[in-house]
Amino acid sequence: LAEVTRWIREIIGAGCANWNSGRQSISEVPTTGSASSTLSSMRPDIYLIYLCLRLLALLPLQVLHRFGAALGTLVLWRGGRTAHHTAVNLSIARPSLPYADRAPMLREVMAEGGKSISEIVKVWGSDAEHALALVREVRGEELLDTAVAAGKGVIIAAPHLGCWELLN
Repeated sequence: LAEVTRWIREIIGAGCANWNSGRQSISEVPTTGSASSTLSSMRPDIYLIYLCLRLLALLPLQVLHRFGAALGTLVLWRGGRTAHHTAVNLSIARPSLPYADRAPMLREVMAEGGKSISEIVKVWGSDAEHALALVREVRGEELLDTAVAAGKGVIIAAPHLGCWELLN
């Protein structure tokens, strides 16, 4: 897992930005080794995945969202564990709603989950500057900046919704 994480950071260019105030230039992000040496030593199946990721990342985010929503709908239609767990979670969260009222919510949740997966393609398949340019709103940045300026550590508790990978 550590090697995969290193590979993703090295190849995709996410790096390990130092959060001095979250404004480190991508040219200052430390990397180990060169991308070309890593590419030449990559297994063919991993290289194919990498290539697909980079090519799909060239698509506009709206197109990827449509693809992701369709993927989520397909997963729901096909059934399986993810669709079942989502339906069970909705029934626990909204026990007073009849199934007929939860069904549209289930379709929407599955479509939004597919969109989240498609966002990962855009973030991991693009360079860090391009991925960060997609951020529309940041809440509480001043709290982070204040804590870092005071030399305090920061723990970010973020739900696994959307592209929380950008926090790295």
